[in-house]
Amino acid sequence: MDNEKSNKVKKAGVGEYFRVDLSQVDEIALHGGGEKVIFTYLVIARFATAGKKENKGQISTAGVNVINERTGIKKSEIKQALAWLQGDDDVQNTGIEIRNYITEINKDNESRNRDRWQIAHYKKADIVYLPNLIVDGYRTGKKLLPLIKLRNRAGFFKDSGILEARLHIIMLLMHLYKVQELMPAGGVQNYYKVWSKNKVDGLAEDNGLEAWYADELETIYDEHFIRDVYSYISDTEKQLEAIQYSMKKLVQLHFVHEAIIVIEGQPAQNNSEFLYTLYIKNDEYRRKMDPSLSNVVIAEIKVAGFSGSELKYAIPFLNGSAGVYNFIGPGDSQLASSFRLSYATRTHESIEQYAAVAKQCEEWRTHIEDLGEFWRE
Repeated sequence: MDNEKSNKVKKAGVGEYFRVDLSQVDEIALHGGGEKVIFTYLVIARFATAGKKENKGQISTAGVNVINERTGIKKSEIKQALAWLQGDDDVQNTGIEIRNYITEINKDNESRNRDRWQIAHYKKADIVYLPNLIVDGYRTGKKLLPLIKLRNRAGFFKDSGILEARLHIIMLLMHLYKVQELMPAGGVQNYYKVWSKNKVDGLAEDNGLEAWYADELETIYDEHFIRDVYSYISDTEKQLEAIQYSMKKLVQLHFVHEAIIVIEGQPAQNNSEFLYTLYIKNDEYRRKMDPSLSNVVIAEIKVAGFSGSELKYAIPFLNGSAGVYNFIGPGDSQLASSFRLSYATRTHESIEQYAAVAKQCEEWRTHIEDLGEFWRE
Protein backbone atom coordinates (compact mmCIF):
# COMPACT_ATOMS: atom_id res chain seq x y z
CA MET A 1 0.00 0.00 0.00
CA ASP A 2 2.86 2.36 0.87
CA ASN A 3 4.51 1.76 -2.51
CA GLU A 4 1.23 2.41 -4.27
CA LYS A 5 0.82 5.72 -2.48
CA SER A 6 4.38 6.78 -3.22
CA ASN A 7 3.86 6.27 -6.95
CA LYS A 8 0.77 8.44 -7.13
CA VAL A 9 1.00 11.88 -8.71
CA LYS A 10 -0.96 14.60 -6.96
CA LYS A 11 -3.55 16.71 -8.72
CA ALA A 12 -2.60 19.83 -10.66
CA GLY A 13 -1.96 22.84 -8.47
CA VAL A 14 -1.03 20.95 -5.30
CA GLY A 15 1.22 18.20 -6.57
CA GLU A 16 4.06 17.93 -9.03
CA TYR A 17 2.60 20.10 -11.77
CA PHE A 18 0.24 23.03 -12.29
CA ARG A 19 -1.80 24.41 -15.13
CA VAL A 20 -1.51 27.66 -17.05
CA ASP A 21 -3.87 29.07 -19.67
CA LEU A 22 -1.58 29.92 -22.57
CA SER A 23 -4.30 31.97 -24.25
CA GLN A 24 -4.20 34.31 -21.25
CA VAL A 25 -0.40 34.47 -21.30
CA ASP A 26 -0.38 35.21 -25.04
CA GLU A 27 -2.89 37.99 -24.54
CA ILE A 28 -0.90 39.52 -21.69
CA ALA A 29 2.19 39.63 -23.93
CA LEU A 30 0.21 40.97 -26.88
CA HIS A 31 -1.22 43.79 -24.76
CA GLY A 32 2.18 44.86 -23.48
CA GLY A 33 2.15 43.31 -20.03
CA GLY A 34 5.88 42.72 -20.17
CA GLU A 35 8.11 40.12 -18.56
CA LYS A 36 7.42 41.10 -14.93
CA VAL A 37 3.68 40.65 -15.41
CA ILE A 38 4.23 37.27 -17.13
CA PHE A 39 6.51 35.98 -14.35
CA THR A 40 4.08 37.23 -11.69
CA TYR A 41 1.16 35.50 -13.41
CA LEU A 42 3.18 32.27 -13.68
CA VAL A 43 3.88 32.15 -9.93
CA ILE A 44 0.23 32.93 -9.16
CA ALA A 45 -0.74 29.95 -11.33
CA ARG A 46 1.81 27.75 -9.54
CA PHE A 47 0.15 28.37 -6.17
CA ALA A 48 -3.40 27.96 -7.45
CA THR A 49 -5.83 25.26 -6.39
CA ALA A 50 -9.20 24.47 -7.92
CA GLY A 51 -11.88 26.98 -6.95
CA LYS A 52 -15.54 26.33 -6.27
CA LYS A 53 -17.58 25.24 -9.26
CA GLU A 54 -19.55 28.46 -9.28
CA ASN A 55 -16.33 30.44 -9.47
CA LYS A 56 -15.30 28.70 -12.70
CA GLY A 57 -11.68 29.40 -11.96
CA GLN A 58 -8.70 28.70 -9.76
CA ILE A 59 -7.85 30.31 -6.44
CA SER A 60 -4.23 31.28 -5.73
CA THR A 61 -2.58 32.24 -2.46
CA ALA A 62 0.66 33.59 -3.94
CA GLY A 63 1.45 36.91 -2.30
CA VAL A 64 4.08 39.53 -2.98
CA ASN A 65 6.69 37.79 -0.79
CA VAL A 66 6.25 34.42 -2.51
CA ILE A 67 6.46 35.99 -5.97
CA ASN A 68 9.57 37.92 -4.92
CA GLU A 69 11.26 34.77 -3.57
CA ARG A 70 10.55 32.78 -6.74
CA THR A 71 11.37 35.44 -9.35
CA GLY A 72 13.69 38.02 -7.79
CA ILE A 73 11.40 40.84 -8.98
CA LYS A 74 11.33 43.85 -6.64
CA LYS A 75 8.28 43.98 -4.39
CA SER A 76 7.26 47.42 -5.66
CA GLU A 77 7.35 46.08 -9.23
CA ILE A 78 5.34 43.01 -8.23
CA LYS A 79 2.62 45.25 -6.78
CA GLN A 80 2.52 47.12 -10.07
CA ALA A 81 2.34 43.82 -11.99
CA LEU A 82 -0.56 42.68 -9.77
CA ALA A 83 -2.35 45.96 -10.47
CA TRP A 84 -1.85 45.37 -14.21
CA LEU A 85 -3.28 41.86 -13.95
CA GLN A 86 -6.30 43.20 -12.03
CA GLY A 87 -7.11 45.61 -14.85
CA ASP A 88 -6.00 48.85 -13.20
CA ASP A 89 -6.45 51.29 -16.09
CA ASP A 90 -3.71 53.58 -14.72
CA VAL A 91 -1.21 50.72 -15.02
CA GLN A 92 -2.55 48.58 -17.85
CA ASN A 93 -3.13 51.46 -20.28
CA THR A 94 -3.17 49.19 -23.33
CA GLY A 95 -5.29 51.47 -25.47
CA ILE A 96 -7.89 48.71 -25.77
CA GLU A 97 -10.58 47.26 -23.54
CA ILE A 98 -9.25 46.78 -20.01
CA ARG A 99 -9.03 43.14 -18.91
CA ASN A 100 -8.70 41.65 -15.45
CA TYR A 101 -6.73 38.40 -15.46
CA ILE A 102 -6.94 37.99 -11.68
CA THR A 103 -9.39 39.28 -9.07
CA GLU A 104 -8.54 39.79 -5.40
CA ILE A 105 -10.91 37.89 -3.12
CA ASN A 106 -11.26 37.26 0.60
CA LYS A 107 -12.72 34.25 2.34
CA ASP A 108 -15.12 34.71 5.29
CA ASN A 109 -13.36 34.66 8.68
CA GLU A 110 -9.94 34.50 7.03
CA SER A 111 -7.10 36.84 7.87
CA ARG A 112 -6.77 39.78 5.51
CA ASN A 113 -2.99 39.30 5.71
CA ARG A 114 -3.13 36.46 3.21
CA ASP A 115 -3.45 37.35 -0.46
CA ARG A 116 -6.03 35.40 -2.43
CA TRP A 117 -6.57 35.69 -6.16
CA GLN A 118 -9.16 34.21 -8.42
CA ILE A 119 -7.66 33.53 -11.83
CA ALA A 120 -9.98 34.51 -14.66
CA HIS A 121 -11.39 31.56 -16.59
CA TYR A 122 -12.41 31.66 -20.24
CA LYS A 123 -14.23 29.06 -22.31
CA LYS A 124 -11.52 28.98 -25.00
CA ALA A 125 -8.75 28.16 -22.56
CA ASP A 126 -5.51 26.72 -23.94
CA ILE A 127 -4.30 24.75 -20.93
CA VAL A 128 -0.69 23.61 -20.59
CA TYR A 129 0.72 21.70 -17.61
CA LEU A 130 4.03 22.91 -16.18
CA PRO A 131 6.16 21.18 -13.52
CA ASN A 132 6.30 22.77 -10.07
CA LEU A 133 10.09 22.51 -10.32
CA ILE A 134 10.13 25.25 -12.93
CA VAL A 135 9.08 27.67 -10.17
CA ASP A 136 10.31 25.93 -7.00
CA GLY A 137 13.58 24.42 -8.23
CA TYR A 138 15.24 21.73 -6.16
CA ARG A 139 15.30 23.92 -3.03
CA THR A 140 19.06 24.31 -3.10
CA GLY A 141 19.13 28.05 -2.49
CA LYS A 142 17.32 31.14 -3.76
CA LYS A 143 20.00 32.03 -6.29
CA LEU A 144 19.51 28.71 -8.05
CA LEU A 145 15.73 28.92 -8.38
CA PRO A 146 14.96 28.44 -12.09
CA LEU A 147 13.00 31.64 -12.75
CA ILE A 148 15.60 33.76 -10.95
CA LYS A 149 18.35 32.08 -12.97
CA LEU A 150 16.43 32.72 -16.19
CA ARG A 151 15.85 36.39 -15.41
CA ASN A 152 19.41 37.00 -14.21
CA ARG A 153 21.11 35.28 -17.14
CA ALA A 154 18.77 36.10 -20.01
CA GLY A 155 21.38 38.32 -21.65
CA PHE A 156 20.52 41.05 -24.13
CA PHE A 157 18.39 40.38 -27.20
CA LYS A 158 19.67 42.43 -30.12
CA ASP A 159 19.34 46.14 -29.27
CA SER A 160 16.28 45.66 -27.05
CA GLY A 161 17.97 44.72 -23.79
CA ILE A 162 17.38 42.19 -21.05
CA LEU A 163 13.65 42.86 -20.52
CA GLU A 164 12.75 41.73 -24.02
CA ALA A 165 15.17 38.79 -23.77
CA ARG A 166 13.43 37.59 -20.60
CA LEU A 167 10.02 37.88 -22.24
CA HIS A 168 11.04 35.97 -25.38
CA ILE A 169 12.66 33.16 -23.38
CA ILE A 170 9.83 32.56 -20.91
CA MET A 171 7.22 32.67 -23.69
CA LEU A 172 9.09 30.01 -25.65
CA LEU A 173 9.58 27.84 -22.55
CA MET A 174 5.86 27.76 -21.74
CA HIS A 175 4.91 27.02 -25.34
CA LEU A 176 7.44 24.17 -25.50
CA TYR A 177 5.49 22.38 -22.77
CA LYS A 178 2.45 22.52 -25.03
CA VAL A 179 4.24 20.72 -27.88
CA GLN A 180 6.33 18.23 -25.90
CA GLU A 181 6.00 14.70 -27.20
CA LEU A 182 7.00 12.04 -24.73
CA MET A 183 6.96 9.22 -27.22
CA PRO A 184 8.61 8.15 -29.34
CA ALA A 185 11.44 10.68 -29.30
CA GLY A 186 10.83 12.37 -25.96
CA GLY A 187 11.29 15.91 -27.26
CA VAL A 188 9.37 18.97 -28.37
CA GLN A 189 7.71 19.09 -31.74
CA ASN A 190 8.33 21.73 -34.40
CA TYR A 191 12.00 22.27 -33.53
CA TYR A 192 14.74 19.77 -34.38
CA LYS A 193 18.07 19.27 -36.16
CA VAL A 194 18.71 17.01 -39.14
CA TRP A 195 21.96 15.21 -39.92
CA SER A 196 23.69 13.74 -42.95
CA LYS A 197 24.34 9.97 -43.05
CA ASN A 198 27.17 7.90 -44.53
CA LYS A 199 28.00 4.22 -44.20
CA VAL A 200 31.11 3.14 -42.31
CA ASP A 201 32.82 1.04 -44.97
CA GLY A 202 34.33 -2.29 -44.10
CA LEU A 203 31.84 -3.30 -41.40
CA ALA A 204 29.57 -6.13 -42.46
CA GLU A 205 25.80 -5.98 -42.10
CA ASP A 206 24.16 -8.42 -39.71
CA ASN A 207 20.42 -8.91 -39.22
CA GLY A 208 19.75 -5.71 -41.17
CA LEU A 209 21.95 -3.54 -38.92
CA GLU A 210 24.82 -1.43 -40.24
CA ALA A 211 27.28 1.16 -38.90
CA TRP A 212 26.96 4.80 -39.99
CA TYR A 213 28.52 8.18 -39.28
CA ALA A 214 26.70 11.50 -39.49
CA ASP A 215 27.41 15.24 -39.58
CA GLU A 216 25.04 17.96 -38.37
CA LEU A 217 23.25 19.76 -41.19
CA GLU A 218 20.65 22.31 -40.10
CA THR A 219 18.00 23.25 -37.56
CA ILE A 220 14.36 23.08 -38.64
CA TYR A 221 11.74 25.47 -37.23
CA ASP A 222 8.01 25.26 -37.79
CA GLU A 223 6.71 28.65 -38.96
CA HIS A 224 3.25 28.16 -37.43
CA PHE A 225 4.81 27.37 -34.04
CA ILE A 226 7.00 30.50 -34.19
CA ARG A 227 3.95 32.66 -34.92
CA ASP A 228 2.04 31.08 -32.03
CA VAL A 229 4.84 31.74 -29.56
CA TYR A 230 5.62 35.27 -30.70
CA SER A 231 2.22 36.59 -31.71
CA TYR A 232 3.15 39.86 -29.97
CA ILE A 233 5.98 40.40 -32.50
CA SER A 234 4.75 41.67 -35.87
CA ASP A 235 7.95 41.22 -37.86
CA THR A 236 8.53 37.62 -39.03
CA GLU A 237 12.30 38.05 -39.24
CA LYS A 238 12.40 39.25 -35.64
CA GLN A 239 10.21 36.27 -34.63
CA LEU A 240 12.81 33.92 -36.09
CA GLU A 241 15.63 35.78 -34.34
CA ALA A 242 13.68 35.57 -31.07
CA ILE A 243 13.22 31.79 -31.20
CA GLN A 244 16.84 31.19 -32.20
CA TYR A 245 18.10 33.36 -29.34
CA SER A 246 15.64 31.94 -26.80
CA MET A 247 16.28 28.27 -27.58
CA LYS A 248 20.03 28.84 -27.36
CA LYS A 249 19.56 30.43 -23.92
CA LEU A 250 17.22 27.68 -22.69
CA VAL A 251 19.86 25.10 -23.61
CA GLN A 252 22.64 27.13 -21.95
CA LEU A 253 20.57 27.50 -18.77
CA HIS A 254 19.62 23.79 -18.79
CA PHE A 255 15.88 24.25 -19.17
CA VAL A 256 16.19 22.27 -22.41
CA HIS A 257 18.78 19.72 -23.45
CA GLU A 258 19.64 18.38 -26.89
CA ALA A 259 19.32 14.63 -27.35
CA ILE A 260 20.81 13.07 -30.48
CA ILE A 261 18.52 10.20 -31.35
CA VAL A 262 18.37 7.38 -33.87
CA ILE A 263 15.06 6.99 -35.68
CA GLU A 264 13.72 4.84 -38.48
CA GLY A 265 12.14 7.08 -41.09
CA GLN A 266 12.25 10.86 -41.40
CA PRO A 267 12.28 13.42 -38.56
CA ALA A 268 8.94 14.95 -37.52
CA GLN A 269 6.94 12.41 -39.52
CA ASN A 270 4.08 10.56 -37.84
CA ASN A 271 5.24 7.23 -39.25
CA SER A 272 8.85 7.59 -38.01
CA GLU A 273 9.92 5.23 -35.24
CA PHE A 274 12.20 6.08 -32.33
CA LEU A 275 14.96 3.49 -31.92
CA TYR A 276 17.26 4.80 -29.17
CA THR A 277 19.01 7.85 -27.68
CA LEU A 278 22.58 8.08 -28.92
CA TYR A 279 23.96 11.01 -26.92
CA ILE A 280 22.95 13.93 -24.67
CA LYS A 281 24.83 17.10 -25.62
CA ASN A 282 26.21 19.81 -23.32
CA ASP A 283 24.48 18.59 -20.15
CA GLU A 284 26.49 16.20 -18.01
CA TYR A 285 23.75 15.80 -15.40
CA ARG A 286 21.10 14.86 -17.99
CA ARG A 287 23.60 12.57 -19.69
CA LYS A 288 23.89 10.57 -16.48
CA MET A 289 20.12 10.46 -16.04
CA ASP A 290 19.15 9.65 -19.62
CA PRO A 291 20.06 6.22 -21.06
CA SER A 292 22.18 6.89 -24.16
CA LEU A 293 24.31 4.51 -26.17
CA SER A 294 27.11 6.47 -27.83
CA ASN A 295 29.81 4.83 -25.71
CA VAL A 296 28.43 1.39 -26.55
CA VAL A 297 28.55 2.18 -30.28
CA ILE A 298 32.10 3.57 -30.04
CA ALA A 299 33.33 0.53 -28.14
CA GLU A 300 31.92 -1.95 -30.65
CA ILE A 301 33.30 -0.08 -33.68
CA LYS A 302 36.74 0.41 -32.12
CA VAL A 303 37.17 -3.31 -31.47
CA ALA A 304 36.44 -3.95 -35.14
CA GLY A 305 40.05 -2.94 -35.83
CA PHE A 306 39.79 0.46 -37.49
CA SER A 307 42.86 2.69 -37.51
CA GLY A 308 44.40 5.64 -39.29
CA SER A 309 42.12 7.78 -41.45
CA GLU A 310 39.21 5.40 -40.93
CA LEU A 311 39.33 5.97 -37.18
CA LYS A 312 37.96 9.51 -37.47
CA TYR A 313 34.63 7.97 -38.47
CA ALA A 314 34.76 5.52 -35.62
CA ILE A 315 35.19 8.02 -32.79
CA PRO A 316 32.79 10.98 -32.57
CA PHE A 317 34.12 14.35 -31.43
CA LEU A 318 31.76 14.45 -28.49
CA ASN A 319 33.14 17.65 -26.98
CA GLY A 320 33.34 19.64 -30.20
CA SER A 321 30.94 22.37 -31.26
CA ALA A 322 30.22 20.39 -34.42
CA GLY A 323 30.74 16.65 -34.08
CA VAL A 324 30.77 13.52 -36.18
CA TYR A 325 28.68 10.83 -34.57
CA ASN A 326 28.58 7.11 -35.16
CA PHE A 327 25.40 5.13 -34.83
CA ILE A 328 24.13 1.64 -35.63
CA GLY A 329 20.77 0.91 -37.19
CA PRO A 330 18.87 -0.46 -40.18
CA GLY A 331 19.36 0.95 -43.68
CA ASP A 332 16.61 3.57 -43.44
CA SER A 333 17.61 4.79 -39.99
CA GLN A 334 18.52 8.46 -39.53
CA LEU A 335 20.14 10.68 -36.94
CA ALA A 336 18.18 13.66 -35.59
CA SER A 337 18.42 16.08 -32.67
CA SER A 338 15.45 16.17 -30.35
CA PHE A 339 15.15 18.95 -27.77
CA ARG A 340 13.90 17.66 -24.43
CA LEU A 341 12.56 19.66 -21.51
CA SER A 342 14.86 19.23 -18.51
CA TYR A 343 12.12 19.87 -15.94
CA ALA A 344 9.69 17.12 -16.83
CA THR A 345 5.97 17.20 -16.12
CA ARG A 346 5.65 13.93 -14.22
CA THR A 347 2.18 12.49 -14.68
CA HIS A 348 1.17 8.82 -14.59
CA GLU A 349 1.34 8.75 -18.38
CA SER A 350 4.74 10.42 -18.65
CA ILE A 351 6.33 8.18 -16.00
CA GLU A 352 5.22 5.10 -17.93
CA GLN A 353 6.49 6.53 -21.22
CA TYR A 354 9.89 7.48 -19.83
CA ALA A 355 10.21 3.91 -18.54
CA ALA A 356 9.30 2.58 -21.99
CA VAL A 357 12.01 4.71 -23.65
CA ALA A 358 14.60 3.46 -21.13
CA LYS A 359 13.58 -0.15 -21.79
CA GLN A 360 13.83 0.34 -25.55
CA CYS A 361 17.33 1.82 -25.20
CA GLU A 362 18.37 -1.17 -23.11
CA GLU A 363 17.12 -3.53 -25.82
CA TRP A 364 19.19 -1.64 -28.40
CA ARG A 365 22.24 -1.94 -26.18
CA THR A 366 21.90 -5.71 -26.62
CA HIS A 367 21.45 -5.38 -30.42
CA ILE A 368 24.60 -3.24 -30.71
CA GLU A 369 26.69 -5.54 -28.52
CA ASP A 370 25.48 -8.54 -30.51
CA LEU A 371 26.56 -6.83 -33.74
CA GLY A 372 29.99 -6.20 -32.19
CA GLU A 373 30.27 -9.91 -31.44
CA PHE A 374 29.43 -10.63 -35.09
CA TRP A 375 32.23 -8.30 -36.29
CA ARG A 376 34.76 -9.98 -34.02
CA GLU A 377 34.03 -13.49 -35.34
